[in-house]
Amino acid sequence: QSHCKGLTFDDGFNIVGLSQGGLLGRYVVENCPGKGGIDKLFTFGGPHYGVADFPGCEKDGGFFAE
Repeated sequence: QSHCKGLTFDDGFNIVGLSQGGLLGRYVVENCPGKGGIDKLFTFGGPHYGVADFPGCEKDGGFFAE
């Protein structure tokens, strides 16, 4: 909740987030209460369910696996 100090949503607003910005927007929606609140949250390309694959990190000894 300390991350939400000072945020006011008196008139409400929309959040548009790309990639990590989508995660930040989701955090605000889930954890920052306020009067007006968030009207809409739109995320694009955010890893909400984690990352299933990382190119270059193959089991057979890719660059990042070493």
